[in-house]
Amino acid sequence: MSSGKSSLMNTLLGRQVFEVVDGAGGLQNTTKGIDIFRSDDRIYLDCEGTFNDEGDKNKSMQMAAFVCVFSDTVLILVRREECGLDNSTYDKFVMPLFFNKLLKETQKREEYDPENLPGEESQKIKVVVVVKDLKRSIMNNETELEKIRGKVKERLEKEWESAVNILKSIDPGLTRRNLEDEFDLRVEFVEFNGEDKYERTEGISSIIANDPKSTTVLQRLAESENYAAANILGDIDAAKRELDSKKQEFQKKLESIDLLDSELEDEIEEAYRDRIQSLFCDLLYKPFERIKDDFISKAINFRWEYMRIDIKYYRFKINLCELLGTWFKKFKIGIVDRRKEEFETEMNQELNRLRFLDGSQEKLIDMIRQKIKFKMNNFSAEFTSKLSSQKIKDLAWYSFDLVTLALPGFGAATKTIPKLVSGLALSGRRAWKISRVFIGIGIHSISRIFNSGSLHLSPERQVEELEIELEVLLKEINGAKESKAVYEIDERLRGSLSTFDLENFLVPQENNQ
Repeated sequence: MSSGKSSLMNTLLGRQVFEVVDGAGGLQNTTKGIDIFRSDDRIYLDCEGTFNDEGDKNKSMQMAAFVCVFSDTVLILVRREECGLDNSTYDKFVMPLFFNKLLKETQKREEYDPENLPGEESQKIKVVVVVKDLKRSIMNNETELEKIRGKVKERLEKEWESAVNILKSIDPGLTRRNLEDEFDLRVEFVEFNGEDKYERTEGISSIIANDPKSTTVLQRLAESENYAAANILGDIDAAKRELDSKKQEFQKKLESIDLLDSELEDEIEEAYRDRIQSLFCDLLYKPFERIKDDFISKAINFRWEYMRIDIKYYRFKINLCELLGTWFKKFKIGIVDRRKEEFETEMNQELNRLRFLDGSQEKLIDMIRQKIKFKMNNFSAEFTSKLSSQKIKDLAWYSFDLVTLALPGFGAATKTIPKLVSGLALSGRRAWKISRVFIGIGIHSISRIFNSGSLHLSPERQVEELEIELEVLLKEINGAKESKAVYEIDERLRGSLSTFDLENFLVPQENNQ
């Protein structure tokens, strides 16, 4: 039995392009797979029908995936009664079409735009449900046709909900989208004249005539083939298992990345590219995008809290070097140990107030504690061995004219405190993705990443508080005669510091008077 698709396409083209065979039982199905015809800078696809109950469902799903990505307009030829059938063109072709469109729009990567220029919106696909085999009396009754339109759209909504629920079962983080936001839906009615042609096709011809002419045919073709080959809808349970496995593997791989790594973004992308990336994962990309965002959120929060403790640690160093002004003959080791214990108590009290909400609280707090203790022990040992046995010079020898802030890689070029604070975040591909400026000096906002699950306070409040803390610390450093002693010890230990240690941002200016 023939569905009449090839005849409809020939009618619209005005010539016999796609083959039909008139046998003893009427017109016969002749299309296997997809027949392609190009005319007037347009490409027409005639797809194998889904009317055969015993047909290969996977083949229908793959065709739907291909057509969804490749086409600007999709004509779906149905009989009126199919609206109420469970095993019909709607569930065998329309639902997979909707699923793959939803998959494409919700899972696609965002391209990096360094100037943050808005990209072009995706073109809506026109879905034209063409209803055939109606009686002449119904074809001439607009009220009856409107009822049929309503029934068709109800069925389309049902298939859309089915597609949404299936994809949401794979990716629970899916943001719900409306059918009419993704598709331009039309319902047309045609009448077969018995001479291998359809009548009343003017509405369909008008829709096709208004299609844009694509300049990316080869790109579309490659992408369409990928969606058809993946055929995620073909085995949903297998897709869930594979996705869960890949997500766990990716999360485990990210655990080995240092949260203070200056190349954090590149390390994350490399972990995905080298260990995870595949056609399947690229089509179901958003779960991996969320894992990346969560990890970066954790890294930013960690850096933020690390610098807050680092500011307190810098005060400990100044206070320790104040002892130099009180000893002129003998250095008392016990006092240093006591100062260290006092600082550790203060640090632990501060760390116990932190709240990381991603389940790694104890690990992250301990990482901060161990990194600061490592620096403190190195500084104390250097302080004791190099300075305790020396007679103390005039404290003016330790003074600076000014201490300013500089970002690593910029030498002594002075930078503002807001830029130092923003340096705790990111400035590359993912910072672009997060949003736009909010500090007001041309850097990217970190508000979305902060709000992704790992922070209590608003980013604006965090920025303000940390900037104030840094301003107060700078005043204390510039007012302390011991600052130079701190700096000289830090210089000896610079090789053991990480990129985000405060010592790397402080640049003293010598007093030349």
